[in-house]
Amino acid sequence: GDVDAVEVSPDRMKRAAPLAALTLAALALRVLPWLANLPLHHDEALYGTWARAIADGSDPLLLTPWVDKPPLVLYLLALAIRTTGVSELSLRLPGMLASLLTVPATYVLARRLYGSGPGWAAAVLVALSPFAILFAPTAFTDGWLTLSVTLAAAASRRPGWAGVLVGLAAASKQQGVLFTPLVLALVLASVGPRTGILSGATEGSAVEGRRLS
Repeated sequence: GDVDAVEVSPDRMKRAAPLAALTLAALALRVLPWLANLPLHHDEALYGTWARAIADGSDPLLLTPWVDKPPLVLYLLALAIRTTGVSELSLRLPGMLASLLTVPATYVLARRLYGSGPGWAAAVLVALSPFAILFAPTAFTDGWLTLSVTLAAAASRRPGWAGVLVGLAAASKQQGVLFTPLVLALVLASVGPRTGILSGATEGSAVEGRRLS
């Protein structure tokens, strides 16, 4: 409350520049497998078929096929196809975006939990991870699930946004609902001390302990 906004801004700018550089490095590493334009996995081809039906308006609500995935990623794939044309490269653009955004999201989450040093270490590991690099240029739904869950955990100080992001995780892949207890625990740990929920419980336990003693 006593910190001036002018004092905070330069510190944020100092962090933003190297974080942007790290994200650009992650982009350079992910462009190589994306431009390789490897054949579609059969799941990618299936998602692409559904997305194309949305994009060309032949079945925008996907009422004809038997769809076993939530809608968010399918409509993002359709948006990419509608914007950049029908190709394997355009189909994989949303996955590239999700992978890149996960790098700064990981930094924010790790910094809030453990501090600046671990934040940078976590972000570098995500940026340079061979698994993350190879699976970035894909049409799978996992990238958006990972991004949404990471952002939800990072937004634990704002319960409303955390809830929205958990919803987006579930809208990306069904397994997103499984992360609800984790995000809820982080929200309670973040909000509790400010609202007195956890501190009140601690004080009550201390009083009860003195009575018993």
